[in-house]
Amino acid sequence: MAASVVATQHTGPEADRVAPAAEDEPRAPDVEEEGAQPGSHAGAPQSRLAKLPLTRIKALMKADPDVTLASQESVFIIAKATELFVEMIAKDALVYAQQGKRKTLQRKDLDNAIEAIDEFAFLEGKGVQMQQDVQCCMQYSQGKVRTKDVLRFEVQMEGPDCSIQAIILYTKRVVKCADPRDRKVKRLLRKLIQRQKLKIQRTMWLQPHMNLPVMSKPE
Repeated sequence: MAASVVATQHTGPEADRVAPAAEDEPRAPDVEEEGAQPGSHAGAPQSRLAKLPLTRIKALMKADPDVTLASQESVFIIAKATELFVEMIAKDALVYAQQGKRKTLQRKDLDNAIEAIDEFAFLEGKGVQMQQDVQCCMQYSQGKVRTKDVLRFEVQMEGPDCSIQAIILYTKRVVKCADPRDRKVKRLLRKLIQRQKLKIQRTMWLQPHMNLPVMSKPE
């Protein structure tokens, strides 16, 4: 009988005021997935939030013999820190390029920035073995290039030095970076290769003839 009375006390209009109180009870914290980034958008992979490839950053971290394991979150944080550092030193070096009325960053611009700014002092001298200066396409150029305007071309492969694949087109006025996946660029590249082959064939044909002895006229 007592049990039925207790049960009826929570029925009726008062139940609407009592029920919300249950929501105020402490809840167990949600368990985050391993490697999840706090504050990140749900379902958004970290590889999309980072500009640098996380697999390459992880490989560089594991190159240290003291590092055996690295969580995905630590790789992401180091990738973001690397991005900020690259942007910072590039902006500081761009000041020297603009002083020289240039749009292309050169090795000397970076050297000037490293020498002038204390934060980059660890890059001076023998602290870092700088590689050979390599001109890389960082993004693809807009606009068309005619075959006859191209003086020479180079194929840029993706690797440690350059982040994208590109066809570097050298003209009299500018240097263009073309996307090798573009159909028009593929057509242009075929024409340039064909022109290069014809030039080599003409050179090979003329060279032996230029070395032939001159026939003297009979007396």
